[in-house]
Amino acid sequence: MMQLNSKFILKAVWLISALFLIGCAKNERAGDITLANQSNASVSTITSSSNRSDSSADSASVSTGSNLSTAYAGTVATAASGTNGQSTARAPVSSDGTGVSAIPVAPVSPAPAGIATIPDPKTAAVSSANGSSSSLIADSIIPARSITIMRTKPDCSAADCPSIKVKRINFIGRERFNNFLDQTMASMAEVDASNNAAFRNLAEFATYFWKISKPGYQVVLEASIQRSDEDLVVVQLDSYIFTGGAHGLSTTQYINWLPKTDKILSLEGMLIPRKMPEFEQALKAQHALWLKTNPQAKENPAAYNKLWPFVATDNAALLANGLAVTYDPYTIAPYSFGRPTLVIPYSDLKGILRPELLPD
Repeated sequence: MMQLNSKFILKAVWLISALFLIGCAKNERAGDITLANQSNASVSTITSSSNRSDSSADSASVSTGSNLSTAYAGTVATAASGTNGQSTARAPVSSDGTGVSAIPVAPVSPAPAGIATIPDPKTAAVSSANGSSSSLIADSIIPARSITIMRTKPDCSAADCPSIKVKRINFIGRERFNNFLDQTMASMAEVDASNNAAFRNLAEFATYFWKISKPGYQVVLEASIQRSDEDLVVVQLDSYIFTGGAHGLSTTQYINWLPKTDKILSLEGMLIPRKMPEFEQALKAQHALWLKTNPQAKENPAAYNKLWPFVATDNAALLANGLAVTYDPYTIAPYSFGRPTLVIPYSDLKGILRPELLPD
């Protein structure tokens, strides 16, 4: 009897637990990424030995990305590549394949040599190759600052010293999201294909870059706000990496943030379940319209389509005029075309996009 009761109790506990987990899962949608609480993260950023460290820096407005858990670190930089190198996985997903993932923030270890807090933006100015500046972003619904940091390789005085320029966005009082942005920017700074390590923050990337950089190497990372509403903020992250050759390589990534719930929307999370094929058809239709404006495609459509075929991508932004999708160079066009952007009108996404994301 005791053994029977024990088995009954264990089954009851298992059933209750399963029902509880199912109920919790219904509160999340596939593709929604919930930012986790910050845990006394330290402040660190890039600098060079020629720059002063100001301990009075206002951490509320200039703190940079703290380490994220290794479960997320490098997701963007090491994403699987599709046709012509276009990244096919830009947002982290959970191990169970649901697309829902919490992103915990871990404390930063003491900054290594050459890494310290940036000068106070209230007094700093970009007057040389090494400097910092900060200004309020006037049209941001959530108070935010634009922070520019410029650094050259420590102890280098040549005209072609390796350099890093970072233009960050710091949303006041939103450190979890700020850390997410900094982590993502660090992941985009891929300067050595043989390096498999993930950069957990900008400071860590800078330390590595100074070690492997050669004269003329350049890294530019920029964040800009493309949409700022009470319910939705879209941030565009751009990177430009020059490590020799005829030209550098650039990439763009969109971050769609729901500030009220502190969630990041991936493309999967924007769509009605099982509507990805319909979305790709809508994107392909816009690609066909774009080809009609492409001089090279019009000259020899068959040859162009063979060399630069249509490729689906999940790098999408919920902008005011439609769902913008941006491709990296060499994905659907030659380098001279830059980063082509296709915009799908919201009218073409009815029944595909989640209704609450469509304009009224």
